[in-house]
Amino acid sequence: MTQGQIFRANVNDQPAWSTATYPDTAGTTGNVLTSNGTNWVSASRAAFYAYMSAATQATSGATTVQADTEVFDIGSNYNNGTYTFTAPSTGIYFFGASAYFAAVDFILLQFVATSITVSFNYNATASQQTAQNHTALISMSAGDTCVFKAGSNTPKNIQNTAFLGGTFATYFYGYQVS
Repeated sequence: MTQGQIFRANVNDQPAWSTATYPDTAGTTGNVLTSNGTNWVSASRAAFYAYMSAATQATSGATTVQADTEVFDIGSNYNNGTYTFTAPSTGIYFFGASAYFAAVDFILLQFVATSITVSFNYNATASQQTAQNHTALISMSAGDTCVFKAGSNTPKNIQNTAFLGGTFATYFYGYQVS
């Protein structure tokens, strides 16, 4: 027996010690047990949700959305001053976002990561109020970054408050999938 091993049934349902070891302590709140191929290790999963607290001016192209108010930030990997998420470890990350425009004919939404840009274009039939959502799975290495950008074909304000008083209409979130 090695410290950290657990007692389990083998293939013949006979008692045996596991070949993998487990962490000596319970770990940190919010961590999960993951396999590194040999042993079980305690690891955190990054997750964040932030929204834009005030309207900001978009350019003709895409501009970084100022999601400056964090609802949560597990792992402290989102910077609400630069509006940037930094991957704490290599893996697959899911990102989602929404941008609300009061009157627009065309919207461009982008996740701009270190290794890839994932874009979504929306054409309205006439200048109208609209909130558009964008999601993507992005493979990231530890230290890679991702920002959410939005823009239109003419300078328009990206809004936080939607038509009829809905709030937090423009936001950015993400979490580690694997």
